Amino acid sequence: MSRQSQITSFLTTSSNPSPSAPSHEDLIQPSKKQKRTRKRTSWIWEHFIKDLNENNEPVIVCQVIKEDGTKCNVQFKHDGSTSNGNSHLWSAHQITKVGLQPEEKQLNVIEKHTEKRQTELQQFLTNWIVDDLLPFSVVNSTSFRIFCNELDPTFLVPEAKTIKAIIHKAYNYIQPKIIEQIIKEATSVSLTTDLWTGRNRKGFIGITCSYLDSDFTLKEIILTVQYVRYPHTAENIAECIENILNQWKIRHLTTTIITNNTSNMKKCVKLLDGISWIGCFSHTLQLVVGKGLFVARNLILRVKRLIDFFMTPKQSERLTVIQKEYPSLANYEDDEEPIVCFNEYFIN
Repeated sequence: MSRQSQITSFLTTSSNPSPSAPSHEDLIQPSKKQKRTRKRTSWIWEHFIKDLNENNEPVIVCQVIKEDGTKCNVQFKHDGSTSNGNSHLWSAHQITKVGLQPEEKQLNVIEKHTEKRQTELQQFLTNWIVDDLLPFSVVNSTSFRIFCNELDPTFLVPEAKTIKAIIHKAYNYIQPKIIEQIIKEATSVSLTTDLWTGRNRKGFIGITCSYLDSDFTLKEIILTVQYVRYPHTAENIAECIENILNQWKIRHLTTTIITNNTSNMKKCVKLLDGISWIGCFSHTLQLVVGKGLFVARNLILRVKRLIDFFMTPKQSERLTVIQKEYPSLANYEDDEEPIVCFNEYFIN
C-alpha cells in the first residue's frame, strides 16, 4: 500500500469514529469528583443518632434502651464534639468504650441537672481554669472526669472547645460594660504596654489602661494581649495600638503611653498624634544598674563561675558532706539537714 493510501485511510477512520469510542469532547470533559463524607470514628455513634431539635439546630439523640424498654432519647446540642455524649453514656447508662461496666464498677444513676444548673456548674469550672491559669486540656483528662463523676454523677464535664466558647461569650458580654464604665468615670487615661516574643516565636503585645475616677481611686484594666504581625517596626506597632484604642473607644481619652526604652516603641508613640511617651522607670533603673556594674564585670563573672561549680551534682554532694562534718561552720543543728544556697537555688 502506498504512503498516500495509508494517510487517506487514517483520515477516513479518524473522521468516522466507531460508536463505542468516546468523542473528543468527552475526552476533555473534567471528571466530576464524588463528594466524600467524613467517616464517623467515635464509638458513641453506636448509641447516638444525629437529628434536629425544634429550633432546627443539630443535636445528637441517645438510642440506648432503658430498663423499662423505652429509648433514652436524651438530646444534646451537637457542634462536632462527642464529649457530652461520652459523658452521658458513662454517667447515665454505665457504658464506656469497652462496653457495659460490671455492677461493682457501675456509677450511681441520678437524673441529670437542668440546663440552667448545668450552665452554672460549667461557669464555676471555667472560673477555676481562668483564676488558676490552667490549660483548657485539663477537662479532657480521664482522671479529672472520673473525679468529677464521683463528686456529682449528674454533671456533664464540658470539653475544651466549650470552655473556650464560655470565655468568648463572657468577654463579649463584659467588654461593652467596661467601655461604658471607662467613658463615664475617666477624663483621661494612661496606657502601659510591652512587646515580647512567645515560645512559638510570635510577637505579642499587652496593653493596660490606668486612670483615676472622681474619688481619686486608681483603676487598672487589661485591655488586650494579642498577636502583632512581623516585622515589629514602629509603624506596625502604632497601627496595632491605634486599632486597639478605637476598638475600646478610648482614643480621645489617651494622653500618655508608658513603654520601655527601645527605639521602635519610642518611635511608635511619636506616630500616635496627641499622645506623649513616658519611659518605664523600672527599665531605666535596670539599665542604670547594669551600666553601673559594668566596671565589676570580671568579678561578677568569677562569682557566677563559682556558683556554677558548686551547683554541679558532684560538688553539691561534697559540700553537703563537709557541712555535716563541721556543723558549727555550717550553722545548723545536728538533727537537721544542711541547706545549700547559691544564687537563689536551694538544695536539701
